[in-house]
Amino acid sequence: MSATPNIRDEWDFYPCHVDDAPASMFLNLGFADALPPHAIPVLHWVGLEMLHPGEHGMGIPPDVESLFDCEDAVVSALGALGLVFVARLRNNGEWQLNFYGPPVDEAHVLEKLRNALAGETRGFRAGRQDDAEGECYADFFYPPPERLQWIMDRRLVEQLVQHGDVLTAERPVDHFILFPEERDVSAFCEAAKALGFVVPDELPPPDEGLRSVPLQRMDTIELDTIHDTVMQLVELAAPYDGVHDGWGCPLVSADDVG
Repeated sequence: MSATPNIRDEWDFYPCHVDDAPASMFLNLGFADALPPHAIPVLHWVGLEMLHPGEHGMGIPPDVESLFDCEDAVVSALGALGLVFVARLRNNGEWQLNFYGPPVDEAHVLEKLRNALAGETRGFRAGRQDDAEGECYADFFYPPPERLQWIMDRRLVEQLVQHGDVLTAERPVDHFILFPEERDVSAFCEAAKALGFVVPDELPPPDEGLRSVPLQRMDTIELDTIHDTVMQLVELAAPYDGVHDGWGCPLVSADDVG
């Protein structure tokens, strides 16, 4: 059996669509550090039937709670075979668990599954495919750039909520856009001003071949609002090889708006 690589844990989720249906992807973003290639070259998957998929096909209580219990049992059972859990997809009435591991005999996997799911009436399926380069993880499980940005925006919004922020309160929000030093950013700056952003008359000097353009605008920071703003700036900067390098804002508490 191949040695399992040291895999960093960074679990998160994002909503998406798969096969034109709503889906939720939960994955270990840290698994990307093990690619490519990696020491566990086979993708294994287990599909658990949802007894109550609900309107959107992603499960409803109490069946979801039961599926979490099934997931724990399956992850533990297959972990004993050297399979590493990397992602869960909820979509179209199926709870799909995805693992990377050695080329374990399918009969051993099925035996472990039958034992782990003993007493369950729900159906299940299992399969595997060679994927030494981790293409399925990189191209399907891992979020595309917009969804990855959504995760980062959601994390920051959640931090503010934990500190008592009133997201619907307007406040100055700072954005930072990085450009290669040689790019003329004057057209970008004018376009940002047209969208209501304040741009300094004098930009900071370049640093290690990059120029940072700070922008500021009064905004609320509900997740949908701030994410839309970030993606608008991403698209605005792209023709000039610019990238969004983060956003920040002061905390606004209930006392501040009361």
